[in-house]
Amino acid sequence: MILKELTNFINMSLFGFKKNIEHFKEHCPVEARDYFKKILLKLESIENRLDRIEKKTKNN
Repeated sequence: MILKELTNFINMSLFGFKKNIEHFKEHCPVEARDYFKKILLKLESIENRLDRIEKKTKNN
């Protein structure tokens, strides 16, 4: 649960999500789709890194 909360926080702060989403919804549906794909890829990358860190700390 902590991992998911941390990921959500990182997602919101890194991408200025609230500010940018309204612009994309109103003006750029194709760009919005690409924007979300990028967010999901970055989020997956962050989750993978956090998983590796978590595994390392459990092993030590």
